[in-house]
Amino acid sequence: MPHLQRLPPWPDLAPLEPILDAANIVGLFEWNIAENRIFPCVGMARIFRLDPAIIREGAPVSAFVPALHPKDRAAFSGRVSHGRKGLEQTIYRVSDTGDAAPRTILDLMRLSFDEHDTADWACGALFDYPGTEAATVPLKAQKVLAALDRAAGLAIDLRGAVQDIQSPTLHALVDMVLIEIASSLARQLERPEVSLLN
Repeated sequence: MPHLQRLPPWPDLAPLEPILDAANIVGLFEWNIAENRIFPCVGMARIFRLDPAIIREGAPVSAFVPALHPKDRAAFSGRVSHGRKGLEQTIYRVSDTGDAAPRTILDLMRLSFDEHDTADWACGALFDYPGTEAATVPLKAQKVLAALDRAAGLAIDLRGAVQDIQSPTLHALVDMVLIEIASSLARQLERPEVSLLN
């Protein structure tokens, strides 16, 4: 499948860092599920205390698990097992080195599926989450997020379509669209009517 041949997408996000900061995005990733390779940006690699070299090479899910709070490891590893089309939303804690309190992360991930309806690729964004407990976002939030989810799917398709075009400006613009959609998703999830917890 052509989209599984894509190069890791985050060799240099420096030009987009002001946008990422404004959107409160702390990490971006693509996940080649079929080959069990997650390609994180520098921010995500830093959160999970991984060597920046994996940005180009990718790393298996197991490389990210040691940094997770022990109670949240199954939720992180099993995000694809739900098999839901559309947006997959998970909250988990990442244990920092030393005695610092765990960092709580909201992980928004959109799955894509192959012709056999098997999840084969994902694209996602990480946000700092103000709570202290891990959880899964209730399904009722899906209705509120449906339009943004469709927009995310179209933007991901657009990103794949322009991958072979030699235009850094075009690539940056498409990445900015994806970042803004992810930021809008996070803002929607923070609204009281789509409260993530309780």
